[in-house]
Amino acid sequence: MTKEEDERLYDGDNRREWPRYKADRVIPVMFQNPRHPGIGAGLISDLSSGGLRIVAPPTVITQLRWGEVVSITLSYSEGTREARVEGLELSAVVVEITSNASAFTLRCRFLKPLSPGWVKILESLMLEAA
Repeated sequence: MTKEEDERLYDGDNRREWPRYKADRVIPVMFQNPRHPGIGAGLISDLSSGGLRIVAPPTVITQLRWGEVVSITLSYSEGTREARVEGLELSAVVVEITSNASAFTLRCRFLKPLSPGWVKILESLMLEAA
């Protein structure tokens, strides 16, 4: 598939069209709306080349709304440091936020699909990260 076909097919509305990777372990991240104060912290619980899901403590307070851009930064862990991706920033759009007594869950789609190389790095982190 050419890059143009890949981008044309990626409308981002349904990231389930992309292969997903469930975490055996998780990747810590920080997330925020770049235009508002407040940073949330959580863990990537599943990932595809089209987007990701972050699960955070229910006490997270950030100004995020559906359709807004969110900046996601991979936080420190031994795995992110070894893979040399600590501090990597990803830009995504919020497609769903749920918050209840047990968790704050943020589902996002990437502005552009991740390259296969990045997906492979992040997938290996999810399978091996501590």
